Amino acid sequence: MHKEELVSSFTTAKEGEILEAEFAIRVNFYLDGFRLSDEFMVISGLTEPVIIGSATLQKWRMKLDFENDEVIIDPRVTKLRLLSTLLTSDRVLVN
Repeated sequence: MHKEELVSSFTTAKEGEILEAEFAIRVNFYLDGFRLSDEFMVISGLTEPVIIGSATLQKWRMKLDFENDEVIIDPRVTKLRLLSTLLTSDRVLVN
């Protein structure tokens, strides 16, 4: 886990309330048996211990099923894909 000092403020829906991120960390985590990784901001005083934001949802192509209170993960997105690359002085070619 990599911890990076961070000074960042966020407003909330509550008028006049400001939350400050203390630091950011990169975390490997499991959700429904799938190993995922992303960066999280650590903010004291939130209503939930972990809040997964829209950037993480988009990155891993997760979908929210509000009717069944579930997170839907496409297993194909969690697989590591290796691409061979050929580097040249002015561009990257993917084979």
